[in-house]
Amino acid sequence: MTNPLDLRSSKILITGASGFIGGRLAEYLTLHYAADVRCLVRSYGKAVRLARLPVTLLSGDLLNADAVQAAARECDIVFHCAFGASGTPEERRRATVDGAQNILEAAAAAGAQRFVHVSTIAVHGPDPSARITEDTPLQYSNDVYADAKIDAEKLVNMYGATRGLPVTIVRPTIVYGPRAGGWTVAQIQQMRSGKHTLIEGGSGIANHVYVDDVVQLLLLAAVRPEAVGQAFIASHGTGVTWCDFFQHYASLLGVELRNLSLETIAQQRKRMAQLRRPHNMGLSFAASPHAQSIVREMPVLGGLVQAAHRRIPGNVKESLLAHAAAMRETKLNPPALPRQWMIDLFCAKGLCQIDKAQRLLGYRPQFDLADGMQRTQCWLRDVGLV
Repeated sequence: MTNPLDLRSSKILITGASGFIGGRLAEYLTLHYAADVRCLVRSYGKAVRLARLPVTLLSGDLLNADAVQAAARECDIVFHCAFGASGTPEERRRATVDGAQNILEAAAAAGAQRFVHVSTIAVHGPDPSARITEDTPLQYSNDVYADAKIDAEKLVNMYGATRGLPVTIVRPTIVYGPRAGGWTVAQIQQMRSGKHTLIEGGSGIANHVYVDDVVQLLLLAAVRPEAVGQAFIASHGTGVTWCDFFQHYASLLGVELRNLSLETIAQQRKRMAQLRRPHNMGLSFAASPHAQSIVREMPVLGGLVQAAHRRIPGNVKESLLAHAAAMRETKLNPPALPRQWMIDLFCAKGLCQIDKAQRLLGYRPQFDLADGMQRTQCWLRDVGLV
Protein backbone atom coordinates (compact mmCIF):
# COMPACT_ATOMS: atom_id res chain seq x y z
CA MET A 1 0.00 0.00 0.00
CA THR A 2 1.23 3.49 -0.84
CA ASN A 3 2.38 5.43 2.19
CA PRO A 4 0.46 8.56 3.24
CA LEU A 5 1.78 11.87 1.94
CA ASP A 6 3.65 14.11 4.35
CA LEU A 7 2.03 17.53 4.61
CA ARG A 8 5.19 19.04 6.09
CA SER A 9 7.31 18.26 3.05
CA SER A 10 4.66 18.94 0.39
CA LYS A 11 4.07 22.05 -1.67
CA ILE A 12 0.39 22.88 -1.31
CA LEU A 13 -1.96 25.13 -3.31
CA ILE A 14 -5.31 26.31 -1.93
CA THR A 15 -7.89 28.03 -4.11
CA GLY A 16 -10.59 30.02 -2.34
CA ALA A 17 -8.30 30.61 0.63
CA SER A 18 -9.85 34.02 1.28
CA GLY A 19 -13.14 32.24 1.99
CA PHE A 20 -14.42 30.46 5.07
CA ILE A 21 -13.29 26.84 4.66
CA GLY A 22 -10.24 27.61 2.54
CA GLY A 23 -9.06 30.22 5.02
CA ARG A 24 -9.35 27.86 7.98
CA LEU A 25 -7.52 25.19 6.00
CA ALA A 26 -4.65 27.62 5.33
CA GLU A 27 -4.47 28.46 9.03
CA TYR A 28 -4.39 24.81 10.01
CA LEU A 29 -1.71 23.83 7.51
CA THR A 30 0.64 26.64 8.48
CA LEU A 31 0.07 26.68 12.24
CA HIS A 32 -0.04 22.92 12.84
CA TYR A 33 2.15 21.55 10.05
CA ALA A 34 4.40 24.48 9.05
CA ALA A 35 3.48 23.51 5.49
CA ASP A 36 4.64 25.30 2.33
CA VAL A 37 1.31 26.84 1.30
CA ARG A 38 0.35 28.94 -1.70
CA CYS A 39 -3.01 30.69 -1.76
CA LEU A 40 -4.62 31.73 -5.04
CA VAL A 41 -6.91 34.71 -4.42
CA ARG A 42 -8.84 36.97 -6.77
CA SER A 43 -8.15 40.09 -4.73
CA TYR A 44 -5.47 40.91 -2.18
CA GLY A 45 -8.01 43.20 -0.51
CA LYS A 46 -10.10 40.17 0.50
CA ALA A 47 -7.10 38.24 1.78
CA VAL A 48 -6.42 40.26 4.94
CA ARG A 49 -7.00 37.19 7.09
CA LEU A 50 -4.18 35.40 5.24
CA ALA A 51 -1.67 38.24 5.53
CA ARG A 52 -0.73 37.21 9.07
CA LEU A 53 0.09 33.66 7.96
CA PRO A 54 3.38 32.42 6.46
CA VAL A 55 1.79 31.69 3.08
CA THR A 56 2.59 32.80 -0.46
CA LEU A 57 -0.25 34.92 -1.82
CA LEU A 58 -0.85 34.72 -5.56
CA SER A 59 -3.35 36.98 -7.31
CA GLY A 60 -5.33 35.36 -10.08
CA ASP A 61 -8.77 34.49 -11.39
CA LEU A 62 -9.74 30.84 -11.84
CA LEU A 63 -10.95 31.71 -15.32
CA ASN A 64 -7.43 32.86 -16.25
CA ALA A 65 -5.82 29.59 -17.29
CA ASP A 66 -2.30 31.05 -17.40
CA ALA A 67 -2.53 32.40 -13.84
CA VAL A 68 -3.87 29.08 -12.59
CA GLN A 69 -1.13 27.13 -14.36
CA ALA A 70 1.52 29.34 -12.78
CA ALA A 71 0.00 28.94 -9.31
CA ALA A 72 -0.11 25.13 -9.52
CA ARG A 73 3.40 24.69 -10.91
CA GLU A 74 5.46 22.18 -8.86
CA CYS A 75 2.64 21.71 -6.31
CA ASP A 76 2.19 18.27 -4.76
CA ILE A 77 -1.29 18.80 -3.30
CA VAL A 78 -4.11 21.03 -4.56
CA PHE A 79 -7.13 21.88 -2.41
CA HIS A 80 -9.84 23.38 -4.60
CA CYS A 81 -12.14 25.34 -2.28
CA ALA A 82 -13.14 28.17 -4.64
CA PHE A 83 -16.49 28.50 -6.44
CA GLY A 84 -18.60 31.18 -8.09
CA ALA A 85 -20.09 33.10 -5.19
CA SER A 86 -21.11 36.34 -6.91
CA GLY A 87 -22.32 37.74 -10.22
CA THR A 88 -25.08 36.60 -12.55
CA PRO A 89 -26.15 32.95 -12.52
CA GLU A 90 -24.11 32.33 -15.66
CA GLU A 91 -21.05 34.05 -14.20
CA ARG A 92 -21.35 31.99 -11.03
CA ARG A 93 -21.67 28.80 -13.03
CA ARG A 94 -18.65 29.63 -15.19
CA ALA A 95 -16.50 30.39 -12.15
CA THR A 96 -17.51 27.08 -10.56
CA VAL A 97 -17.39 24.77 -13.59
CA ASP A 98 -14.87 26.37 -15.96
CA GLY A 99 -12.76 27.38 -12.97
CA ALA A 100 -12.71 23.75 -11.82
CA GLN A 101 -11.58 22.63 -15.25
CA ASN A 102 -8.74 25.17 -15.28
CA ILE A 103 -7.41 24.12 -11.88
CA LEU A 104 -7.78 20.42 -12.75
CA GLU A 105 -5.81 20.94 -15.94
CA ALA A 106 -3.15 22.88 -14.05
CA ALA A 107 -2.87 20.19 -11.37
CA ALA A 108 -2.58 17.46 -13.98
CA ALA A 109 0.09 19.41 -15.88
CA ALA A 110 2.02 19.96 -12.65
CA GLY A 111 1.96 16.26 -11.84
CA ALA A 112 0.17 16.85 -8.54
CA GLN A 113 0.10 13.82 -6.27
CA ARG A 114 -3.33 14.69 -4.88
CA PHE A 115 -6.30 16.88 -5.87
CA VAL A 116 -8.97 17.46 -3.20
CA HIS A 117 -12.18 19.04 -4.46
CA VAL A 118 -14.57 20.72 -2.02
CA SER A 119 -18.12 20.13 -3.23
CA THR A 120 -21.38 20.27 -1.24
CA ILE A 121 -24.03 17.94 0.16
CA ALA A 122 -26.50 19.94 -1.97
CA VAL A 123 -25.49 17.85 -5.00
CA HIS A 124 -27.82 15.15 -3.66
CA GLY A 125 -30.82 17.46 -4.05
CA PRO A 126 -33.49 18.42 -1.50
CA ASP A 127 -34.06 15.64 1.05
CA PRO A 128 -33.10 12.77 -1.27
CA SER A 129 -33.65 10.03 1.31
CA ALA A 130 -33.84 9.29 5.00
CA ARG A 131 -30.26 8.00 4.92
CA ILE A 132 -27.83 10.00 2.79
CA THR A 133 -24.56 8.37 1.77
CA GLU A 134 -21.94 9.06 -0.87
CA ASP A 135 -23.84 6.64 -3.14
CA THR A 136 -27.09 8.59 -2.93
CA PRO A 137 -27.78 9.73 -6.54
CA LEU A 138 -26.85 13.27 -7.54
CA GLN A 139 -29.89 15.39 -8.41
CA TYR A 140 -30.09 18.56 -10.45
CA SER A 141 -32.41 20.97 -8.63
CA ASN A 142 -32.41 24.19 -10.70
CA ASP A 143 -30.17 25.75 -8.05
CA VAL A 144 -27.19 27.47 -9.67
CA TYR A 145 -24.76 26.60 -6.88
CA ALA A 146 -25.73 22.94 -6.45
CA ASP A 147 -26.10 22.19 -10.16
CA ALA A 148 -22.73 23.78 -10.97
CA LYS A 149 -21.13 21.69 -8.23
CA ILE A 150 -22.51 18.54 -9.86
CA ASP A 151 -20.95 19.52 -13.17
CA ALA A 152 -17.67 20.31 -11.41
CA GLU A 153 -17.71 16.87 -9.75
CA LYS A 154 -18.12 15.25 -13.16
CA LEU A 155 -15.00 17.05 -14.35
CA VAL A 156 -13.07 15.94 -11.27
CA ASN A 157 -14.00 12.31 -11.88
CA MET A 158 -13.18 12.62 -15.58
CA TYR A 159 -9.66 13.91 -14.83
CA GLY A 160 -9.19 11.09 -12.37
CA ALA A 161 -10.25 8.50 -14.93
CA THR A 162 -8.60 9.88 -18.09
CA ARG A 163 -5.59 11.86 -16.88
CA GLY A 164 -4.50 9.76 -13.94
CA LEU A 165 -4.90 12.66 -11.51
CA PRO A 166 -5.39 11.30 -7.95
CA VAL A 167 -8.66 13.01 -7.04
CA THR A 168 -10.91 13.05 -3.99
CA ILE A 169 -14.26 14.81 -3.51
CA VAL A 170 -15.42 16.09 -0.12
CA ARG A 171 -19.08 17.11 0.36
CA PRO A 172 -19.56 19.29 3.46
CA THR A 173 -23.00 19.62 5.03
CA ILE A 174 -24.08 22.58 7.22
CA VAL A 175 -20.71 24.10 8.13
CA TYR A 176 -20.67 26.60 10.99
CA GLY A 177 -18.03 28.23 13.12
CA PRO A 178 -15.94 31.43 13.34
CA ARG A 179 -16.17 33.45 10.11
CA ALA A 180 -18.91 31.24 8.66
CA GLY A 181 -20.91 33.58 6.47
CA GLY A 182 -23.99 31.50 5.73
CA TRP A 183 -24.64 29.41 8.81
CA THR A 184 -23.29 31.72 11.50
CA VAL A 185 -22.99 35.42 10.63
CA ALA A 186 -26.04 35.58 8.34
CA GLN A 187 -28.20 33.75 10.88
CA ILE A 188 -27.17 36.14 13.65
CA GLN A 189 -27.93 39.15 11.46
CA GLN A 190 -31.35 37.81 10.49
CA MET A 191 -32.26 37.10 14.10
CA ARG A 192 -31.22 40.59 15.17
CA SER A 193 -33.36 42.15 12.44
CA GLY A 194 -36.37 39.96 13.21
CA LYS A 195 -36.31 38.27 9.79
CA HIS A 196 -35.23 34.81 10.90
CA THR A 197 -37.90 32.10 10.96
CA LEU A 198 -38.10 28.42 11.67
CA ILE A 199 -40.28 26.32 9.39
CA GLU A 200 -42.66 23.77 10.89
CA GLY A 201 -41.18 24.43 14.31
CA GLY A 202 -37.66 23.63 13.16
CA SER A 203 -38.40 19.91 13.24
CA GLY A 204 -36.23 19.07 10.22
CA ILE A 205 -32.73 17.61 10.58
CA ALA A 206 -29.72 19.94 10.58
CA ASN A 207 -26.69 17.95 9.42
CA HIS A 208 -24.22 20.19 11.18
CA VAL A 209 -20.43 20.08 11.16
CA TYR A 210 -17.92 22.40 12.81
CA VAL A 211 -15.40 23.88 10.38
CA ASP A 212 -12.37 22.26 12.01
CA ASP A 213 -13.89 18.82 11.45
CA VAL A 214 -14.26 19.64 7.75
CA VAL A 215 -10.58 20.62 7.70
CA GLN A 216 -9.70 17.32 9.39
CA LEU A 217 -11.42 15.38 6.60
CA LEU A 218 -9.79 17.51 3.89
CA LEU A 219 -6.36 16.74 5.32
CA LEU A 220 -7.11 13.02 5.54
CA ALA A 221 -8.34 13.10 1.95
CA ALA A 222 -5.05 14.69 0.90
CA VAL A 223 -2.71 12.20 2.53
CA ARG A 224 -4.45 8.83 2.80
CA PRO A 225 -4.07 6.57 -0.26
CA GLU A 226 -7.52 5.08 0.42
CA ALA A 227 -9.06 8.45 -0.46
CA VAL A 228 -8.04 8.42 -4.13
CA GLY A 229 -10.99 8.17 -6.50
CA GLN A 230 -13.51 8.46 -3.67
CA ALA A 231 -16.12 10.93 -2.43
CA PHE A 232 -16.74 11.57 1.27
CA ILE A 233 -19.44 13.38 3.25
CA ALA A 234 -18.11 15.86 5.80
CA SER A 235 -20.62 15.99 8.63
CA HIS A 236 -20.79 15.34 12.35
CA GLY A 237 -22.91 12.27 11.78
CA THR A 238 -25.45 12.98 14.51
CA GLY A 239 -28.27 15.16 13.32
CA VAL A 240 -30.06 17.66 15.54
CA THR A 241 -33.22 19.58 14.77
CA TRP A 242 -32.99 23.02 13.21
CA CYS A 243 -34.71 24.33 16.33
CA ASP A 244 -31.88 22.97 18.50
CA PHE A 245 -29.25 24.32 16.11
CA PHE A 246 -30.67 27.85 15.92
CA GLN A 247 -31.53 27.99 19.62
CA HIS A 248 -27.82 28.39 20.39
CA TYR A 249 -27.76 31.66 18.44
CA ALA A 250 -31.14 32.81 19.76
CA SER A 251 -30.10 32.26 23.39
CA LEU A 252 -26.92 34.22 22.80
CA LEU A 253 -28.93 37.15 21.44
CA GLY A 254 -31.77 36.83 23.94
CA VAL A 255 -34.44 36.56 21.23
CA GLU A 256 -37.33 34.19 20.64
CA LEU A 257 -37.28 31.99 17.56
CA ARG A 258 -40.11 32.80 15.16
CA ASN A 259 -41.94 30.07 13.29
CA LEU A 260 -43.86 29.68 10.04
CA SER A 261 -45.94 26.64 9.21
CA LEU A 262 -46.18 25.32 5.67
CA GLU A 263 -49.89 26.16 5.74
CA THR A 264 -49.16 29.79 6.65
CA ILE A 265 -46.55 30.06 3.90
CA ALA A 266 -49.01 28.69 1.34
CA GLN A 267 -51.72 31.13 2.48
CA GLN A 268 -49.39 34.13 2.29
CA ARG A 269 -48.17 33.13 -1.16
CA LYS A 270 -51.77 32.80 -2.35
CA ARG A 271 -52.69 36.18 -0.88
CA MET A 272 -49.75 37.94 -2.51
CA ALA A 273 -50.55 36.32 -5.87
CA GLN A 274 -54.15 37.54 -5.63
CA LEU A 275 -53.10 41.07 -4.76
CA ARG A 276 -50.83 41.17 -7.79
CA ARG A 277 -53.48 40.19 -10.33
CA PRO A 278 -53.84 43.05 -12.86
CA HIS A 279 -57.63 43.35 -12.62
CA ASN A 280 -57.53 43.47 -8.83
CA MET A 281 -54.86 46.15 -8.91
CA GLY A 282 -56.82 48.24 -11.42
CA LEU A 283 -60.18 48.01 -9.64
CA SER A 284 -58.62 48.71 -6.27
CA PHE A 285 -56.92 51.81 -7.62
CA ALA A 286 -60.13 53.02 -9.30
CA ALA A 287 -62.03 52.74 -6.01
CA SER A 288 -59.37 54.54 -4.01
CA PRO A 289 -59.51 58.21 -2.88
CA HIS A 290 -56.15 58.76 -4.58
CA ALA A 291 -57.64 57.92 -7.98
CA GLN A 292 -60.55 60.30 -7.37
CA SER A 293 -58.22 63.17 -6.50
CA ILE A 294 -56.36 62.65 -9.77
CA VAL A 295 -59.38 62.56 -12.04
CA ARG A 296 -60.91 65.67 -10.42
CA GLU A 297 -58.05 67.60 -11.99
CA MET A 298 -58.99 66.28 -15.44
CA PRO A 299 -62.14 68.17 -16.54
CA VAL A 300 -63.04 65.86 -19.43
CA LEU A 301 -62.75 62.57 -17.58
CA GLY A 302 -63.56 63.74 -14.10
CA GLY A 303 -67.32 63.67 -14.46
CA LEU A 304 -67.37 60.29 -16.19
CA VAL A 305 -65.11 58.66 -13.61
CA GLN A 306 -67.04 60.13 -10.69
CA ALA A 307 -70.28 58.87 -12.20
CA ALA A 308 -68.80 55.40 -12.61
CA HIS A 309 -67.46 55.56 -9.07
CA ARG A 310 -70.97 56.30 -7.75
CA ARG A 311 -72.35 53.25 -9.58
CA ILE A 312 -70.04 50.84 -7.72
CA PRO A 313 -72.17 49.11 -5.02
CA GLY A 314 -71.24 50.06 -1.48
CA ASN A 315 -70.21 46.57 -0.41
CA VAL A 316 -68.01 46.18 -3.51
CA LYS A 317 -66.48 49.59 -2.94
CA GLU A 318 -65.63 48.68 0.66
CA SER A 319 -64.06 45.42 -0.49
CA LEU A 320 -61.98 47.20 -3.13
CA LEU A 321 -60.84 49.86 -0.67
CA ALA A 322 -59.79 47.14 1.77
CA HIS A 323 -58.00 45.41 -1.09
CA ALA A 324 -56.14 48.63 -1.95
CA ALA A 325 -55.13 49.07 1.69
CA ALA A 326 -53.87 45.48 1.78
CA MET A 327 -51.85 46.12 -1.36
CA ARG A 328 -50.25 49.21 0.16
CA GLU A 329 -49.42 47.29 3.34
CA THR A 330 -47.97 44.41 1.35
CA LYS A 331 -45.84 46.82 -0.67
CA LEU A 332 -44.58 48.62 2.43
CA ASN A 333 -44.20 45.54 4.65
CA PRO A 334 -44.00 42.43 2.49
CA PRO A 335 -44.08 39.17 4.45
CA ALA A 336 -40.63 37.60 4.71
CA LEU A 337 -41.41 34.35 2.96
CA PRO A 338 -38.54 31.84 2.76
CA ARG A 339 -37.32 30.64 -0.61
CA GLN A 340 -38.28 27.17 -1.75
CA TRP A 341 -34.77 25.75 -1.31
CA MET A 342 -34.83 26.91 2.30
CA ILE A 343 -38.22 25.31 2.89
CA ASP A 344 -36.94 22.05 1.41
CA LEU A 345 -33.79 22.17 3.54
CA PHE A 346 -35.51 23.07 6.81
CA CYS A 347 -38.15 20.36 6.37
CA ALA A 348 -35.74 17.63 5.27
CA LYS A 349 -35.41 14.59 7.52
CA GLY A 350 -32.43 12.92 5.86
CA LEU A 351 -29.43 12.09 8.07
CA CYS A 352 -26.02 12.26 6.42
CA GLN A 353 -23.84 9.23 7.10
CA ILE A 354 -20.08 9.40 7.71
CA ASP A 355 -19.40 5.65 7.95
CA LYS A 356 -17.29 5.63 4.79
CA ALA A 357 -14.93 8.39 5.94
CA GLN A 358 -14.65 6.75 9.34
CA ARG A 359 -13.90 3.34 7.88
CA LEU A 360 -11.47 4.28 5.09
CA LEU A 361 -9.78 7.38 6.49
CA GLY A 362 -10.17 7.18 10.25
CA TYR A 363 -12.26 10.37 10.29
CA ARG A 364 -13.47 11.20 13.80
CA PRO A 365 -15.40 14.46 14.35
CA GLN A 366 -13.98 16.24 17.39
CA PHE A 367 -16.68 18.86 17.98
CA ASP A 368 -20.26 18.09 18.92
CA LEU A 369 -22.80 20.90 18.61
CA ALA A 370 -22.25 22.19 22.16
CA ASP A 371 -18.46 22.37 21.75
CA GLY A 372 -18.61 23.92 18.30
CA MET A 373 -21.18 26.50 19.30
CA GLN A 374 -19.18 27.46 22.39
CA ARG A 375 -16.16 28.25 20.22
CA THR A 376 -18.36 30.04 17.71
CA GLN A 377 -19.98 32.17 20.41
CA CYS A 378 -16.58 33.22 21.76
CA TRP A 379 -15.64 34.46 18.30
CA LEU A 380 -18.98 36.24 17.84
CA ARG A 381 -18.37 38.14 21.08
CA ASP A 382 -14.77 38.95 20.14
CA VAL A 383 -15.80 40.55 16.84
CA GLY A 384 -18.79 42.38 18.35
CA LEU A 385 -21.54 40.54 16.51
CA VAL A 386 -23.32 39.83 19.81
